[in-house]
Amino acid sequence: MKNVYTKLGLLTFLLSSWIMGAAQYCSPSYSNDWESIQEVSLTNGSTNLTSRSVLWDGNSNGYSDYTTGNAREYVCTPGTTVNYRISTNPSNSQNSGLTAWIDWNKSNSFEAGERVISKRARPPYSGTFAVPATYNGAPTAGGSYRIRFRSEWNAAPINNPCSRGSQSGEAEDYIFSVLYQENVAINEMLDPFIPSCSIGDSIIISLLSNSKTAIDSATIQWSKNDTLQTPYNWKGNISAGGAVSAVNITLGALTYKYGDT
Repeated sequence: MKNVYTKLGLLTFLLSSWIMGAAQYCSPSYSNDWESIQEVSLTNGSTNLTSRSVLWDGNSNGYSDYTTGNAREYVCTPGTTVNYRISTNPSNSQNSGLTAWIDWNKSNSFEAGERVISKRARPPYSGTFAVPATYNGAPTAGGSYRIRFRSEWNAAPINNPCSRGSQSGEAEDYIFSVLYQENVAINEMLDPFIPSCSIGDSIIISLLSNSKTAIDSATIQWSKNDTLQTPYNWKGNISAGGAVSAVNITLGALTYKYGDT
């Protein structure tokens, strides 16, 4: 997702774009719900995540997928140091294991190099991990990723994100979103051109894609005089690599005058 703060004439824009895709992931399982994950907290992001559940959250196999339906999401920028705190039910005196992976290459699997947490301690678990500024030699691509947490009672951290029939614990998946870097930007404000006196008008801007892949949607958040207005959700298509697309944004009876910002 691309985050751009741009002053254009009278308005301030925050632009977010998404390239989404369906994914099929393995489903791990457990034999017992002892030390199931009770709360996942990720902070220091643009949008923080706090998710609470009890005893497998109604699932019979100890795996909960929170990436669909009423999805639970964390949003940050490349290079962010993410603070995490994971509590379990019950929280006991045993040194137990916690592992987390992020599918950075979107291969629909979690690889050893994608492990961001591997810790044995007495719950609750806490610490930090970094969102890489680059991945495989290129800036970390913005978009929506999947993060998986696995707890294991009285044992070392699980190395296998997919193993079934593990002793006791839980696995939970969430959306982990990264704001786009240099993928899409506001290219130009086309209208209004030079406001004077009092005007009521629509607003027309053009978007520029610097991405290696096409952009098919964007959310544009904007403000007038530092007051946030209703976000505009755009869907369409901008080709990869420097293509420009004009987007006509109709904001109804928006009135502004000379000196507004």
